[in-house]
Amino acid sequence: IFICEDAETDLGVMDSDGGMGTPYTYTWTFNGQQIGTGYTLSYQPQQSGSYCVTITDQCESPAVQDCIEVTVEDPLVVQLESDTTKGCFPADIVFNVGNDPSTYSLASWQFSDGGFELNASQLDHTFSLPGVYDVGLTLVSPAGCVYEGWFENYITVYSNPTAGYHASPQPTTAPETTIDFFDYSLGSVVEWYWTFDSINNLGESFEQNPRFEFPIDHGGLYPVTLMVTDANGCVDRVTRWIEIHDIFNVFIPNTFTPNSDGFNDVLFVQGTDIDPNRFKFTVFDRWGEEVFETTDPSIAWTGSFQGGDHYTPDGMYIWHLIVYSISTAERHEITGHVNMIR
Repeated sequence: IFICEDAETDLGVMDSDGGMGTPYTYTWTFNGQQIGTGYTLSYQPQQSGSYCVTITDQCESPAVQDCIEVTVEDPLVVQLESDTTKGCFPADIVFNVGNDPSTYSLASWQFSDGGFELNASQLDHTFSLPGVYDVGLTLVSPAGCVYEGWFENYITVYSNPTAGYHASPQPTTAPETTIDFFDYSLGSVVEWYWTFDSINNLGESFEQNPRFEFPIDHGGLYPVTLMVTDANGCVDRVTRWIEIHDIFNVFIPNTFTPNSDGFNDVLFVQGTDIDPNRFKFTVFDRWGEEVFETTDPSIAWTGSFQGGDHYTPDGMYIWHLIVYSISTAERHEITGHVNMIR
């Protein structure tokens, strides 16, 4: 028979008869050493060997003996492997049974974070919170023997740093586009990596508190990402938007020549930080009569009278502009004049 180490064996006589005098006496031995008497017996062998029972009666009949061989399974030392024993949360770690696959038929896992897995030689377990964790592994041999291994403080999961920064001045207006960045990250940070405009990658820096100049000729919203790494190799990142307003600027020429020569043929408004949805441009003649009006900054005056087939004469005209800043929503009302020369 085949038994596990430290397993108790129940021994018993299946049948006995003959002889000249009952009752019988049953004497049990293991590897020649007497271990007990009786019709049945429980015994825990520490090694492989032979059980024998010797039966005698109350007369002088010859004693009889029967034996059976017992094999005690060599104990299995539970071993486990993992791709790492340290990580940043959430830590995703791969575990494997370290024993020869032929020495076990079933493997079960237990983790001190409450996780468990049945019948898996390999598994992927995620530790969702920082801490130190124990790992338990139970193997069942082909003979049904159970072996347990408990590995205390086997996995260490670190807290991540917290990335954070402050930028100044914010918001600002072009061309004052130089921004100072101040690291406000938490944790034992040892590395800083900045990406200025992480969409178009205008620049980068490894300084803790860098300074960066954005384009000075126009405004915009720029995503700036800070990635920090701590002493344990754990990473965190944060992205914030840097706001740079266009400087409000309007240009309207004081002369135009609508003679179809392809040069300076129309009158229109140019500028920056102009809200196209809140725009009104009106032109009057010297007597105050309206000759042109538009609420679309892409539409220019060609010199026609109120968009018709007739054209106004050469001379000076008064224009009036109402427009709003995109950046500040400030209303601007501007009046000027233009000379039309054909």
